[in-house]
Amino acid sequence: MRMLMQAAHVETREGRISRVTTENRAYVIVRTVEHWRAGGRWWRGEYPRNYYLLRTRENTLLEVYEEVLTWTLSAIQD
Repeated sequence: MRMLMQAAHVETREGRISRVTTENRAYVIVRTVEHWRAGGRWWRGEYPRNYYLLRTRENTLLEVYEEVLTWTLSAIQD
């Protein structure tokens, strides 16, 4: 996977992620492959993150995470 760390906008439909949009591209999501939560180091003021591994319509894998209502596209495998 290639690291990106780009700000993203995430859309949901029926409680599932349906689209991830970055500054220069939109990805249609067909499946959530995996979901996990990584705890932040509270003693440093970090918040926990919700991570998602997503499969796109083009068969690309995306890793995104949500931290305090902010989404980041962290990695991509195309």
